[in-house]
Amino acid sequence: MIRLEQVRGEMLERFERVDRRFAQNEQRMSRLEQRLADLGDRIEVLGAQLVAQLELLAWTTPGAAMLAEPATDSIVELATDHPEE
Repeated sequence: MIRLEQVRGEMLERFERVDRRFAQNEQRMSRLEQRLADLGDRIEVLGAQLVAQLELLAWTTPGAAMLAEPATDSIVELATDHPEE
């Protein structure tokens, strides 16, 4: 009978350890999911910044504006199309 109680006690200890590990793994997964969401948000922001910089570069780089605009007959027309620059 004593042996049965020992086995029962050992099994309960093992279940408790497994339960603690499971809880720790759940916490880790939660932190990983949060980090993944944060990284996804950061990637979106960086992508938007990259697009904005590329658009600005296309307007400020000589010759690049001609590639971004429909073809015109003269460079003077291109220069006067964007007086805010």
